[in-house]
Amino acid sequence: DQLFAEAGQFVPFQIGDVVLSGSHPCQRCVVPTQDSVRGDRYPNFQKTFVIKRQETLPEWTVRQRFNHFYRLTVNTKVTASEAGKTIQVGDKIKLLSPS
Repeated sequence: DQLFAEAGQFVPFQIGDVVLSGSHPCQRCVVPTQDSVRGDRYPNFQKTFVIKRQETLPEWTVRQRFNHFYRLTVNTKVTASEAGKTIQVGDKIKLLSPS
């Protein structure tokens, strides 16, 4: 689960037949702070999220990549060679060795 590294480095990984490169941790949007059906806001969601992210940040993480801890996902790059390929629910994910 190490999909990013130092700034400027990319971490290759594969989902099904599609190869992607993880680049950096991505900031969360407002959507998860709301109930997906009713739209009610979860009280203190962002504060709780930030506290838990700090508490559970993996040892391997380059902490300088986090100017704040409201980040959850990873931005990725897809090369032209992967065009037309499909990712499906249930596809296996695996880390690849950098080339």
